[in-house]
Amino acid sequence: MKFTILTLTAILLFPFLAEKAVATNYYVNATTGNNSNTGLSVDKAFKTLQRAADKTVAGDTVFVMNGTYVKDNSWSSDVVIENSSGTPEKWIVWINYPGHQPLISFDCWRAFNIQGSYIEVIGLTIKGNNSNITLEQALNQPKSCANPTGSFDGRFNGNGISVDGRNGARYHHFRIKNCTVYDCGGAGITFIQSDYITIKNNIIYNCSWYTLWSTSGISLWQNWNSDHETGVKNIIRNNICYGNRQYVPAIAFNCGFTDGNGIIIDDSENTQNGSTLGSYKGRTLIENNIVYKNGGSGIHTYKSKHVGIINNTAYLNDQSPELNQGEIFANSSDDIRMFNNILVAPANKRINSNYNNGKSIVYSNNLHFGGNATAITGTNLVKGNPLFADAENNDFHLLQGSPAIDKGIDSLTGVAAPVIDFSGKDRPIGEGFDIGAYEFEIASGLGFVKAKTKSGFFTLYPNPATQDVNVNLNIVQNRKIEINLFNLQGQLIISNSFLTVVGGLNIFSLPVQHIPNGIYILKVNNGDEIHSKNLVKN
Repeated sequence: MKFTILTLTAILLFPFLAEKAVATNYYVNATTGNNSNTGLSVDKAFKTLQRAADKTVAGDTVFVMNGTYVKDNSWSSDVVIENSSGTPEKWIVWINYPGHQPLISFDCWRAFNIQGSYIEVIGLTIKGNNSNITLEQALNQPKSCANPTGSFDGRFNGNGISVDGRNGARYHHFRIKNCTVYDCGGAGITFIQSDYITIKNNIIYNCSWYTLWSTSGISLWQNWNSDHETGVKNIIRNNICYGNRQYVPAIAFNCGFTDGNGIIIDDSENTQNGSTLGSYKGRTLIENNIVYKNGGSGIHTYKSKHVGIINNTAYLNDQSPELNQGEIFANSSDDIRMFNNILVAPANKRINSNYNNGKSIVYSNNLHFGGNATAITGTNLVKGNPLFADAENNDFHLLQGSPAIDKGIDSLTGVAAPVIDFSGKDRPIGEGFDIGAYEFEIASGLGFVKAKTKSGFFTLYPNPATQDVNVNLNIVQNRKIEINLFNLQGQLIISNSFLTVVGGLNIFSLPVQHIPNGIYILKVNNGDEIHSKNLVKN
């Protein structure tokens, strides 16, 4: 076989971030910073995150530079506590410095503990303590079912990003975006008794492994009414959740296994633990998420109302042998809309379940494949292999001929489907909305159209990638191409223009170790068409 191997020289492009005229920008550098500095410039950066948190007020931005950030004192249970609040016009923002990949590594109760309102966290990578713990140690940790003595230990139970209103002070308005959270003994991203929450474009994996409580990758528990609004107040969109799972029995549930889900909306009716907050009135949208191989469900609600679960892709969840409830479902809930979702279940597990729900559970235009039982089919059910591009390597784009193409709907009983898909493309393309997180398309000079895919035109591996990603291209004849990488905001991150390639198989090695972790779109322009695939950088 004729093939060419090339190494690309990447041109990195990062948008300029201007300082605010009426607020303060702080800088933190774990390697060269010093807490005696002012923190007001790159060369006068603080060393620790907590030093910056102690300074922030409404409107401030904290730029977190390269380095590994850990808990810097013996008295705190967290790496950083943000206990100031922004305002509707002046949020407090924590963001990775452009081009930097800061890591928060923790073995305590929380990596990022938010105790304020109007807080935004962008582009941070958070790593928990799982790699330093064995399953035997976790099963026998203090206060466990096997060892009920001693004191609870944060090393086994830590949450990545946490907001907890149970201490009496409750908070609202949060945006968690473009973060990677992994290896947490407890939850990845968790909000308790909070309001107005946006969780978008994050990757959460291998969390909830060793905690004594029932946690998940993303969880909203006991949402709180900070006002009387009844519209959409919470959005969980464009996230990837995988490998989140309970390996340790939960002490609160008779030493059983209940969770380790990708995404859960839990007890928004506020019925548990003596809560007096009352039923939550706002709506929650869960859309365009990809959830796969979690121990519990991909997505579900429990004792909750007013939730839309739309255009998600759930693949081979219910990995825990103790659990068998389904990929996407509602449990003891009401006013739930589930439509345009792909559900692919393991052969020996349920597609979905339907326990103790109210009368207003609406289920329509979903695709089912695999599994051994289905509790709810609803209307316009599609059955069959969704024809993912490469599910084995976690590429859930649709191929030509997928039964999911054009089988979705634009709305259901007043709840609209997302008009942008997981990769940032407009919906619908062609005759109708597709089912699942991706809208099937091929780009041309005339815009995005549904057309026949050129089989094998290009593939990516490894994906997710850490250092380099290989781009394999099948070219019919010699020509020039462009390979460009964009973030989900459409900003050009890596540019390689007008590369000359020969006919046959061409392998390009694209270095990505210097770009922040997150989800990107790689586009290949062969002069006639633009093809695109999602790339996950870990």
